[in-house]
Amino acid sequence: MKDWPLRNRIIFIALAPAMLTALVLSTHLFINYYALLEKNLLQRGEALARQLSVPVAYAIEQDDLQQMQTILDKLLQEPEVRAVSIHNKERNNILHGGPSMYGVSNASHRLQNQPLVRYSDASLRIIHPLYSPYPHQADLQNNQKSYTPLFTPVEVKTRYISGWLEIEVNLSQTRLDTIYDVILNWMLVICLLIITLMIAIRTNRLFLAPIQELSLTIKNITSGNYHTRAQKSGLPEFKVLADDLNRMTEKLAESRKELEDSIEQTTYELEETMETMETQSIELDLSRKKAEEANRIKSEFLANMSHEIRTPLNGIVGFCNLLKRTRLNPRQNEYLTNIRNASDSLLAIINDILDFSKIEAQKLEVESIPFNLRDILDESITLLAPEVHRKQLELVAMIYDDVPVHLISDPLRLKQVLTNLISNAVKFTEHGEVIIRIMVEEELNDEMILRASVTDTGIGISPQQQQYLFSAFTQADPSQTRQFGGTGLGLVICKRLVELMGGEIGLDSQPGQGSTFWFTVRTPLVTDITQPQSSQRFAGLKALLVESHPLHQTALSHQLSQAGLKVISHNSLTGINVNDPAADLAVLAFNTQEASDRANLALSHKLAENIPVLVLAGSSDGDLITRYMSAGVHRVDTKPAGYELLLDAIESILQQNRKSAQDQSFPGTSALILNEERRNKTVLPSDDSASFDKIASAPLILVVDDNAANLLLASSLLKEYGLEVTQANSGKKAIERVLSKRPDLVLMDIQMPDMDGLEATRRIRSLGPQFEELPIIALTAHALPEEGDKFLHAGLNDLLTKPFDEQKLARIIRHWTGFSPRLLTADETPQAPDRSTDSDDIDDVVDMELGIRLAGGKPALAKEMLDMLIQSIPESRDSLHRAFQSNNIEEMIHSVHHLHGATRYCGVPRLALTTETLETQLKMNQLVIAQGTLQTLYQELEKLESWHREQQLIDHHNQG
Repeated sequence: MKDWPLRNRIIFIALAPAMLTALVLSTHLFINYYALLEKNLLQRGEALARQLSVPVAYAIEQDDLQQMQTILDKLLQEPEVRAVSIHNKERNNILHGGPSMYGVSNASHRLQNQPLVRYSDASLRIIHPLYSPYPHQADLQNNQKSYTPLFTPVEVKTRYISGWLEIEVNLSQTRLDTIYDVILNWMLVICLLIITLMIAIRTNRLFLAPIQELSLTIKNITSGNYHTRAQKSGLPEFKVLADDLNRMTEKLAESRKELEDSIEQTTYELEETMETMETQSIELDLSRKKAEEANRIKSEFLANMSHEIRTPLNGIVGFCNLLKRTRLNPRQNEYLTNIRNASDSLLAIINDILDFSKIEAQKLEVESIPFNLRDILDESITLLAPEVHRKQLELVAMIYDDVPVHLISDPLRLKQVLTNLISNAVKFTEHGEVIIRIMVEEELNDEMILRASVTDTGIGISPQQQQYLFSAFTQADPSQTRQFGGTGLGLVICKRLVELMGGEIGLDSQPGQGSTFWFTVRTPLVTDITQPQSSQRFAGLKALLVESHPLHQTALSHQLSQAGLKVISHNSLTGINVNDPAADLAVLAFNTQEASDRANLALSHKLAENIPVLVLAGSSDGDLITRYMSAGVHRVDTKPAGYELLLDAIESILQQNRKSAQDQSFPGTSALILNEERRNKTVLPSDDSASFDKIASAPLILVVDDNAANLLLASSLLKEYGLEVTQANSGKKAIERVLSKRPDLVLMDIQMPDMDGLEATRRIRSLGPQFEELPIIALTAHALPEEGDKFLHAGLNDLLTKPFDEQKLARIIRHWTGFSPRLLTADETPQAPDRSTDSDDIDDVVDMELGIRLAGGKPALAKEMLDMLIQSIPESRDSLHRAFQSNNIEEMIHSVHHLHGATRYCGVPRLALTTETLETQLKMNQLVIAQGTLQTLYQELEKLESWHREQQLIDHHNQG
């Protein structure tokens, strides 16, 4: 109905009320009319029954059937009466007139002492009792009088019933009359409805015609014909609406004209703007290209500056380490320490600037590789341990049990963030503690959010200062910048790194109450790496733990429990029975004051006499450590101690205790064990597989660098590690050394004149299959990650950044050669003779220009004579060996003279000079000196053979 058109709505509104009114009124009138007719019939029947009840009763009493029949005939003449029945007092039908009566309900009980009305489907039945007009016989006997009615009354009511009169009134005719009236009435109603419909249709036309006209006008206006006007027709209201529509059309036409003018003006302005934007776009594109070029130049500048700064810095740091191993007085040692600290600070500033520049250039990327979280945390706290000891702080690291040990993220960047936050906490804390907590904040379907926090008891930061804390080149305030130093880039870099790892960083701090820096990292749930369960390395052993700091005690107890130890914790040694400790080992963690306490030293000595004792001192003071070692403590380390270092230390003191027990039972066993350890100390098996053949003896290392200081530094350090070293100061010399010396590993500088390290590496790889797996390590001051990737793609095997760390250098050598470097003591010598002294002598072995002059200017003859000399070397070596073995001076002179004669016509000046010197010494009978010269002669022959092999490889490579 809601979608009906107006025409239907008008017709419905006109007809619906009329039809509803007619239906209600006619129904009401018909019902009332029928009820009235039925009531009249009932009253008529009851009146007849009352009037005839006395005559009928009298006739019954007189048993006058003829009289009763006469009364029935008169009743049947009434149009409403259908049938009549008379019953006697025994309820027997004594007379009936008319057709059989219709059945009524409860017919057997219809003859009652009072009048009744019963209905059937087509009639109603009036049942009236007939009372005797005479008194009852009993009454007459009581009165003792004879009774004779003097007249017949109209109605006599006694309590004695003579019978019943039953009259059936016909309702069929009444109902037919009613139906006729209904039909007639509805015909009248329908006629009225038709008239109403015609009126509604006429009214509908009066409404619809103007509306359709207005609708057509609106359609024309909508299509853009603003000259159309609505016609005034219909009712006055429609004429007013037409006037309003015409005025609206005029306004729309005016607005359309104004809009077109505005569009034309806007289009013109837009064209001018587009031209301006195109010009600006060209300018922006040029600016972008300039910015990209400037960024590229900046990156190159940073890389070059990094190289130029790191190169001398490498020498400073390296020579400081070498110099520190020599004998120094305290003042010299202090100066040297200050130089090293200044170098480390400068290196840290360079690293911050490089990281910040990569952040600005959006070139900073993070990796996603598996790593051990505990190792990362241990490395960070170990790095900052010296400063913690200097300030006498407590540094506690706690990894909660729900944190997986193995994670997948960027370990280098995670360590950088942790180290920076811990370093800041230590820097701004003068006393108290620094607590590191790592926990799982939230675990999702396929990843988890890791939360790390660093809490300190330092100076704190005000809310105003916190707003600018993560901005570049800012710290809490300028005075602290001067007091504590730093570039103000650390937190900016941390914020960017944390965001790249899918987390966020923040802090909670109050001035004077310390600070808590926290950050979160998203990491995938590790499913393919088996998480290590609590190690049972020391299962069944009982350990005493002494630590006065509550949190550090909890952390240490947790670590020891993970290793299978049953831990008994104490706050001090005073509560322990040192003579009967009832434990298998003891871990004593002392701060500086506790470690300096003589009572603790004495109790530690007593305790060490009974069980193995490990002391974790909060100080790196050598005298303090010496005192505890002298007191019989099995081992002294500094705290905080990493998890693996702690377990290794415990295992070490337990082994010492077992060896001591074996020494008491078998005195010779310790010497055998010591010798075995010394034999195994030279070469340790490598866990990492390397493609180059692993060697048990000291490998030969080729160091390539154009900087003389770096060349000397690397060579000196490698020699101190017991390695053989040969040198080259250019890429071309490096290729020659590889061919002649066959090194086991090459340390290749990248930035060199003429031929850089990358080109030299490519040429070495192309010399032959035997050089494809030669380990070549990039030794460079370039610190950008993309530069490192470029080096590895060029064929280098690994990367060592200047200034290189000695431990990393040792790890690289161990990984790629299988040799475990260790610093040699003053009384030790390298395992093989040093060949570095002949690094440049090979250039003087052969002088072809001299050989050509000696051959009369004939290059072919000079080459032929040189080849003949080289081919005769084995025979000459054997002849010399036999002559010197026989101690026959004449045979010696003859053999040397024969070789000397062959060298006089070839371009081998050093070999000729050596043979001439040896011949002179033999002729002068200087046999002792001649033995040394003979060894030099053998070396010169080896050099000549090496030169010959090198030339053959070079010729073969050039031909290929």
